[in-house]
Amino acid sequence: MKLPTLLALPLTRYNVSEGHMACPLCQATEYRPLAAIDRRLKRLDQGVCTTCGLVRHVPLPSEAALEQYYASDYRADYHLVFRAPSESKRHKRLAVAKPRLDRIAAFLPAGGRVLDFGCGSGEFIETCNAAGFSAAGFEPGEDYAHYAREERKLEVQTGRWQDVSFEGLFSGITSFHVFEHLVDPCAALERMLTWLEPDGVIYLETPNALRGIERKGFASLHFAHTLGFTRYSMEALGAKVGLTPVAVMDDANIGMIFQRGAARPMEQIFADARAEWAGWTQGKVHAQFPKYLVNKAFGRL
Repeated sequence: MKLPTLLALPLTRYNVSEGHMACPLCQATEYRPLAAIDRRLKRLDQGVCTTCGLVRHVPLPSEAALEQYYASDYRADYHLVFRAPSESKRHKRLAVAKPRLDRIAAFLPAGGRVLDFGCGSGEFIETCNAAGFSAAGFEPGEDYAHYAREERKLEVQTGRWQDVSFEGLFSGITSFHVFEHLVDPCAALERMLTWLEPDGVIYLETPNALRGIERKGFASLHFAHTLGFTRYSMEALGAKVGLTPVAVMDDANIGMIFQRGAARPMEQIFADARAEWAGWTQGKVHAQFPKYLVNKAFGRL
């Protein structure tokens, strides 16, 4: 069995090549330290951008390092899955796919085309097809893409968002728990727009970085999540490429459905995003972890 290349001793750093210091959302380089360790007790510096409020690795890993990681190690390292999802995980993902489709279905025409950006093993595509939509997807992880295409007989390409191409346009494009793994989310979202019909919708969902910190402290942080979005940093991401939210889900996850349209002034959105992190220092984040362990031990979570 292949072991992930990034597994290493606690208190050591991940052995990956470093990329750039600039925030990928606003290009500012100033940040406020948020944490210096992750859930594996490995050294991983994360900060909050003092301009736009986006959380990011400092520095971000290089694109080449991420490509290698997601092509060969991500599923094993993060999910402890080496070839294909177990039946129990597949059924859990199918259960999650139904409410996700319910949220976006009201914005889609009957029988509309849907593209799932980073589709994993394809459960959302299955759910869309069963509901009468025509769904496709792509996945950079070779094993999961192969499973979705060959075992589930779904329309799934293997590849990165920079490289895949599709015939025609889509009524809706979805991306669930993908954008927190990127280093250039603006370029990825712009690429999405090239595949979207003029009145189409984009549905992004990521973990809510703030809720994770509030609950677990640094135990919510790890190498696979290069970026951390909150309610307003996700709105800012959409605004950067000419999108405005038409529906918002703000809980343990941030879910936002966007359409093309005039956004709020960027400075207002940035100010709201910065305010979300008011009071959260590195010391407070580190101190939250033992509180989480105590709460978990006494069944308070």
